[in-house]
Amino acid sequence: MKKLLFLLIAIYPLVVFSQDNPLKPLLMQVQKEGPAGWQKLQQKISAGKATPVDYLKAALIQGESEGAMGYLTTAINKLPATSPYYKEALLLRSNAWMREVNIDSAMADLQRVRAVDPRETAALINLSYLAGTNGDYRAAVDYLQVAATIDTADANIFANMAYYYAEGEAYDSAALYGAKALNYTKEAKLTGTIMNTIGYAQGMSVSRERGLAIIRKSLEIYPENSFAWFNIGRIYMAMNNRDEACEAFRRAKSLGGVNLTAEYLESYCQ
Repeated sequence: MKKLLFLLIAIYPLVVFSQDNPLKPLLMQVQKEGPAGWQKLQQKISAGKATPVDYLKAALIQGESEGAMGYLTTAINKLPATSPYYKEALLLRSNAWMREVNIDSAMADLQRVRAVDPRETAALINLSYLAGTNGDYRAAVDYLQVAATIDTADANIFANMAYYYAEGEAYDSAALYGAKALNYTKEAKLTGTIMNTIGYAQGMSVSRERGLAIIRKSLEIYPENSFAWFNIGRIYMAMNNRDEACEAFRRAKSLGGVNLTAEYLESYCQ
């Protein structure tokens, strides 16, 4: 699974790619050339002499700025679909659309990636995320089921499946895939996140007390998880314990879960 991370380095943002990503040599070249290379690229673009690869390099330099989108679009329009850069450029642009909350455009780019490479798990995972953002948890799970047949030991895929099953109120499946995800990770933050999902599923199906206990155990592993406190609040709401629920929602908000808690705090905790 590819993970893209934008970092601010020196005077421009750059992207960290996996070792097998065909854009990595371009990134290394951009890093080596520095500001002087950027000036040369600008001159080539202004003179109408830039190649599709030049536009990709310009996009890498621009990172998350608005200018990167234009460079990516030009590169995509000029590259043949058979180019190893074409799919990667689409993935980058889909990430940019996602940052702008332009879900339709992001999904369109990701579907174009799948048309070129149906086994690209990055596209499947992001399509799942976008479907979940729209509240279509069934579609979110379906994308991840396909990804799981390609990468059979990725804890993140199973953790996301557990989450979307829980949000779709398929609590037995959430617990099943949460347990499967735990088998493939020892990383503390992800372990805490998975336990939180399992706890919520258990709390909304098997036993409120059992669910709360599991989530509180998850907070010992990942104390900064605002979503764990949000789930504690949701379980207390199901128990008609508004005071404890509101306290949990406030804890979630204090840890950064502002969007998670806004509706609940406004509706129940004034």
